[in-house]
Amino acid sequence: MKKLLFCSIILFLTNCSTDDFSEKYVLLHETPPEGLKIRLVEGDEVTRYFYHANGFVDSIAKVGKEVITTEKFIYNDQNQIIKQKTYKKKTTETLFSIYTTSFFTYNYKNQIASTKTYNDNNILKEKSVHNYNEDGTLYNPTHIVKDGNLIQQNAKGLSNTFTFDTHRNPFFNIYPKAYRILKYINKNNITLQVTQATNYTNGYTYTLRYNEQGYIIQKLNPYNPNNSYLSNYYYD
Repeated sequence: MKKLLFCSIILFLTNCSTDDFSEKYVLLHETPPEGLKIRLVEGDEVTRYFYHANGFVDSIAKVGKEVITTEKFIYNDQNQIIKQKTYKKKTTETLFSIYTTSFFTYNYKNQIASTKTYNDNNILKEKSVHNYNEDGTLYNPTHIVKDGNLIQQNAKGLSNTFTFDTHRNPFFNIYPKAYRILKYINKNNITLQVTQATNYTNGYTYTLRYNEQGYIIQKLNPYNPNNSYLSNYYYD
């Protein structure tokens, strides 16, 4: 059943056209970091990754128990993501419907300057303007980034602190730099998350197994029984 679903997803994504992008910037073409490319993650959900000719991710298909979600990424000549389309449908449905479409604009530093997201009725759902620190990280007083990793995330009455390994996060390899920075895609892999609130503290330890190249092949969170899960990672 899942093979049939993925076949239909592949056909659907192949038929998605790459829209023209009229603005041109005098910038160097970005190329993906060296390393393995993630192709499949199997866990509570099954997620497959497909790649553009430029080496970055072209589309993502995620099959859950009840919902199928796909994402399609559109690039310009500088390998910048200028549009992201998200489609969603229930597993019992035949046709996808456009869920959201996001458009990205860039500044002269190759940073994403703004995002506009529209719903399936082409009505503006959200608009964001992005500012950056001197070191190139996204300006956000509630998020602390160090050495390419989001080490702390704060909210009112709640704080999450993250500890990382020294191995490459496989998802770091598949997105352009500006998108990685905007979406807080970490350079390394989370091994420990500590959540502190006014009346409790929880720690979530992730047990990771690696292949010979140092990439995750299995992730287990045994210390959170209510949300424990095992995920397996596969590469080209």
